[in-house]
Amino acid sequence: MTARTVAKVRESEPDTLIYTTHTVEGRPLRRIFHEPYRDRAAFEAHRELEHVKRFTARCDDLSVSFEVDFLNLRESGTTA
Repeated sequence: MTARTVAKVRESEPDTLIYTTHTVEGRPLRRIFHEPYRDRAAFEAHRELEHVKRFTARCDDLSVSFEVDFLNLRESGTTA
């Protein structure tokens, strides 16, 4: 399921800059997704696509919890 979704995102979403999944050593059921987007609009568009909605619905059925963190790039040498 994850592999199909990753392939679909990579082939059809040019504003999704990277879309990867990671396992966590010692926690075989945990997955971390790394998904930088061109901008917030690209993220919102991603969430509205049918393959993402299907994947999210299936994950909701299988997951205990999930969280989304929005990261802000800090250029090296900046203090703010």
